[in-house]
Amino acid sequence: YWSDELYKIFEHAPSQWQTSFFGFLRHGHPEDRATINALFKQTVKKGIPFQGEFRIIVGGGEVKYLQATGKPILDENGRILKIFGTIADITAQKLIEQALRVSEARYHGLFENAPIVISEQDFSGIKAYLDNLRSQTSALDIRQYIKTHPQVVRDCLALLKVHDINQAGLNLFRASDKQQVIDHLDQIIREESYPLFEEELINIYNGDYQFIVEGINFTLDGEARDVQIRWLVASGSATNLDNTIVTITDITERNRIMQELARSEEKFRGIVEQSLDGIVITNRQGIILEWNLGMERMSGLTRADAIGRFSWEVQFQQMVDEDRQKTSLEEVKARVLDYLSNLDSSLYGKVI
Repeated sequence: YWSDELYKIFEHAPSQWQTSFFGFLRHGHPEDRATINALFKQTVKKGIPFQGEFRIIVGGGEVKYLQATGKPILDENGRILKIFGTIADITAQKLIEQALRVSEARYHGLFENAPIVISEQDFSGIKAYLDNLRSQTSALDIRQYIKTHPQVVRDCLALLKVHDINQAGLNLFRASDKQQVIDHLDQIIREESYPLFEEELINIYNGDYQFIVEGINFTLDGEARDVQIRWLVASGSATNLDNTIVTITDITERNRIMQELARSEEKFRGIVEQSLDGIVITNRQGIILEWNLGMERMSGLTRADAIGRFSWEVQFQQMVDEDRQKTSLEEVKARVLDYLSNLDSSLYGKVI
C-alpha cells in the first residue's frame, strides 16, 4: 500500500504504476541504490527498524532527497509479516544545507521563504558549559551524568540563544513575530521537550555537529507537536558553535499515522486469528504471509507449514485428485498471479 502523498513524491498516478521494491529501487539515484538496498535488506533479514536518507530521480531527471523511517511487523514467532513506514521529501532542507556550504549570500536568499522551519541558534554558551564539565570530570559518560544531574538540562537551556527564525518557524510555533519566539523559548522547550534537548547536548558533548533527533516542542499557545530537528554548523563556527543552523520538521501527522497503523494492525491480527472462517493473506508475489486457525481446521495444514510458501503450491497440494489431474501447477500459478495483479480471476472462489 502506498499513500497518495507517496505517489506525488514519485510523480506517478496510482493507476499507472504497480508498486514494488524493485520499482522503487529503479527510481533510486545510481549512487544511492546500494544504500537503499542495504537499508531495507537489514530490515528484511534481521528485523531491524530502518531510518535513512537517499536520492531518487523522477520526471525529467529531477533529483529529490528522501528520508525513510519504518519498522517490520512481526508475528508471534518473530517472523516478518510486512514492513510499514513513512517517506518524507527533505529536498528543501538539503538545498538549504548545500547553499550554506557554498555561499552565505545564497543561503540568506533562501532562508526567509523556505517551506521548512530554519532557525539560527547560538550554542556557544552551552559548548563552554559542556567543555568545562569535561575538564572537571575525566572519562565522563555524558548520558548517564545528565540522567543523574537533571539540572544540566535546565542550565544549558538558559544559555541557548536564538538569533533568527524564518516565517515557517513563526507559523509552526504560532508566533506573531520573531521576537516572540526569541523571548519565550521556555514555552517552546518545556519539560516534556527535555529528552529532545538532552540528545542535542549529548551530540554536542561528543563532538557530533551534524545530526538528527526527534522529540516534542510546543506552540506558544500550548499545543504539543512532534518534531524532527536537523543540526548543521555554519562555516567558521565549529570551534565555539556561535552560529548553528537548525531545521525543524513537524512530524506530528507522520507519527499519528504510524500509531494508527500499529493499532489497526493489532486489531486486524486479532480478527484474523479469532475468525472461524479460513483467511489467507499473501503479498503481491503470492507468498503466504498469514494462515489463520480457520484455515488450519479447513485444510489440515498448520500455519507453520503454510507461511512463507507460494500460495499456488499450497493450493495445488490441497486440490482433490480429480481437480489436480485436470490442471497443472504452472496453470494454478498463472491464475493466482493473474488474480493478484488484476483482482479478477477464474480461480477466485475455488482456491481449495
